[in-house]
Amino acid sequence: MKKKGILILILTLVIFGVLGCGIYYFFKNNPVKSKDEDRISKEELQYILDNFEMSQVDVRKIPTDVLTYSKKLKLFDNIYYAKNLVFVYGYEKNSKIKYVSEKFHKNIQKELSKSGMDEKYEVITISRPEAKVSAVMKKLKIDVPDEEVSSCDIRNGDLKGIMNIVETTAECYSGACIVNPKTKEYIVLPKAYPEIILKVLEEYK
Repeated sequence: MKKKGILILILTLVIFGVLGCGIYYFFKNNPVKSKDEDRISKEELQYILDNFEMSQVDVRKIPTDVLTYSKKLKLFDNIYYAKNLVFVYGYEKNSKIKYVSEKFHKNIQKELSKSGMDEKYEVITISRPEAKVSAVMKKLKIDVPDEEVSSCDIRNGDLKGIMNIVETTAECYSGACIVNPKTKEYIVLPKAYPEIILKVLEEYK
């Protein structure tokens, strides 16, 4: 029940974000909270790395609606319809906000290059996603209902598709993701532990 409640809360945030033209607010101020927000010790981290197995990683199916509308609306289709494996994360130039910071970007790019994994993956950064979503809605001339309209009353399929894409992509913006367009799967990784991210990137096939 607790997990269901969290999912409902996230979906509610997405709904109000889109309905109130608050896509910017959702992406900027509602990063997906990581369970690993409080850093573990170096010893614990090393233990995890030494005993790491891919079977421990939560591999999720990309929702069908995300794939359908991403292709139809050309919204983040460079991620979900890439030709190769994708490593994607949020990054805002000159930002000091931890989950989209310059520091993470520079460090991870350096490590990817050094390990050669930038050849295994198509590395994509998400920047100003709210602008991209708004541009698609404007292009399609989608009318945004007021905040009091229930999500159950939304009959515009494109708007529903955008909501689903925002919900999934927000995880990759505030954290980092491996997306496998061939198997239609993705993995969400917390930015708090670049060492673990690199380990998963190395082991994933």
